[in-house]
Formats: sequence, C-alpha cells, structure tokens
Amino acid sequence: MIVPRLVLGTARIAGGASESAAVALVRTAFDAGIGAVDTAPSYGLGTAEQVVGRALAGHPQVAVTTKLGSHRPSHPMLRTWARRIKRLVSAPGEPEASVPPAWIAAPVGNDFSAPSMARSLEVSLNKLGRIDALLLHDISAQEVTPALLGDLAGLAQGRNSGYASYARWDVQLDQCFPQDSLAQCAPDPGWLLGTVPVPSGRPLRLHSIAKTGLALAATDPAFAKGLHEAAGLIEADPLTAQIAAIYALAAARVPQAHLLFTSSHPARLSALIKALQQVDEQHTAATIAACFPAQAG
Repeated sequence: MIVPRLVLGTARIAGGASESAAVALVRTAFDAGIGAVDTAPSYGLGTAEQVVGRALAGHPQVAVTTKLGSHRPSHPMLRTWARRIKRLVSAPGEPEASVPPAWIAAPVGNDFSAPSMARSLEVSLNKLGRIDALLLHDISAQEVTPALLGDLAGLAQGRNSGYASYARWDVQLDQCFPQDSLAQCAPDPGWLLGTVPVPSGRPLRLHSIAKTGLALAATDPAFAKGLHEAAGLIEADPLTAQIAAIYALAAARVPQAHLLFTSSHPARLSALIKALQQVDEQHTAATIAACFPAQAG
C-alpha cells in the first residue's frame, strides 16, 4: 500500500496572506487519509508551521515532523503577500525534472548550537501544538559531533530524531547518526533504476521522488519507456499518471521508505492522492513497478 506511506511536505505551502486556503489544502490531505506531515521553521516563507498547527485540529492521528537548525525568514507576512500577488498573474509551472546533488559538500549556514535549537523547538511547539519527530535540517557530515547528537537526543526527549538533507542519501553523513535515526533525503537515482542496492535497516523518508523520476525519463530511454507503459495503467491526467507511477516504483524499490509529496495547488494535490488511492484499491502497484525492469549496474 502506498497511501499509508505518504508524508505531506510543506516547503511550498505558505500561510500569511493565503493562510485560510493553505490550511484548507493541508486538511484536504489529512481528510484523504494522509497520516504524516513534514514541516520546518523556514518552510512556506516562515509560515508553514502555523498552517500545519491550525490544520491539525481534529486530526490527532497525523504524525508531525519539524526540524532544527534552519532560520525563520524575516517579515513572513510581507513575503507571503508578494508570493500571492505573483501567483495571481502566473499559471502553475510544470514539476521540475532534476536530480538533487549527491551530498551536502559544506555547511549551509544553519545554527545547530544548543541554545538556538532549544529556542527553535519552543517556537515550533507553540505553532504546531505537538511534535512527533525532530530532524537536523540540511546538516553536513562535518558538522555532526557527539555533543550535537547528545543535544538532539536531549531535545527530542524520546521522540523520533535524525537528519533531513536536501541532497541524496549519503553514506558519510548517514554513518554519523545512530542506526535507528530517521534519514530524510532524496533517492539515489540508482534505487529507482534498480542498479544500486538500497541501504538496509535505516528508516528512510524520501523527497524529490517525482523530479528524480522525471529527470531519469528525460535521459534514459528504457526508463522513459517503462514510465509511459506504467502511466497508461493509471486513470489520471498524463502528468499525474506519470508522477503516481514514479511513486509506485519508489514504493516497490525502497520498501522501508515513507514518501514525501507536496503541492501548493489543491487540484494537483488532490489528483495525485486520488491516483495513488486508485493504485492501492486496484492492487496494481506491483504491475506498475514491473514496467521498469531493473537495469544492469
């Protein structure tokens, strides 16, 4: 089953000037059975946590993840008004087709000092109401120390914890964390192609699934052929069918992973959830994945 493994990402979901619409969008996902949400102090121009906190009312079953280390943008209300005005005069763009970088090569400027993380957690709790998992946000391997891991454990107080990286799964970073830590990252393209073994035993949460799959389809004829065949098995508009097929493939090839998805456009969000519900109800996930024969490494 795919839908129970979905996690709503909120990086693109901004409140402020559009808070009522954003809360309604998040609640649409929760009402459809999405049981987990991922957010951060920096998401939604600094407003996503507030949106999630409001949307959680009446949804005690939803597991909440936020992050430590990232900065809250200044003047979030002004930023959200600027975004709202921009969207009034522009149509939704096509999903990006790109493969995230292989690793975080250098620190990105986040603050992982104990006082800063404690303050951030306090603010996040006030906005969200409850937190089930805490992740160090976009941390590089060179920043991870035993002291930092101790600080994280102390703040987590029994909650799930780990790291979130904008890059792909990186063995050097991963080895810095205890084996039961949650690793949130982009998939290695080889996982989708079937050419690279998936790490065993590590709880994984994958983002950038659609953009990775679409990038592979643009460069790999065999993958593109499989995607065309798989999308034809899903009753949806062509783009939604392709994205749903990529999620079905990721679910099959990385069986221990939860799968992040996001959109700030209600119609797109609902269409993808509906397509994946159809895959679950018709039990076609294995058939879809079989359209992508594992390639030689």
